[in-house]
Amino acid sequence: VDERAPWHLAMAADGGERLDTCLLHGAAAVRVLGSLLHPFLPDASAEILAALGQPSSYAADAATWLDGLDRHAVARPAPIFPRLGDPGG
Repeated sequence: VDERAPWHLAMAADGGERLDTCLLHGAAAVRVLGSLLHPFLPDASAEILAALGQPSSYAADAATWLDGLDRHAVARPAPIFPRLGDPGG
């Protein structure tokens, strides 16, 4: 993410397709991480996958890791791991 700097791509006139690709790969990586967390943090895993519109039964697969995310809107989810002492969590 730091290398691609999507915050700069969003402001660049020619960054449209590169921004889409960067965000797609970022969402796919988060989805895989959500799947891999399931054995250790099943509730957090389900929340991560739900934020991406995926079923909690999603299983990470290297061959299809980008499938099913193209053009999917992601709403801002509630914090999964809120800060200690945070009144919102």
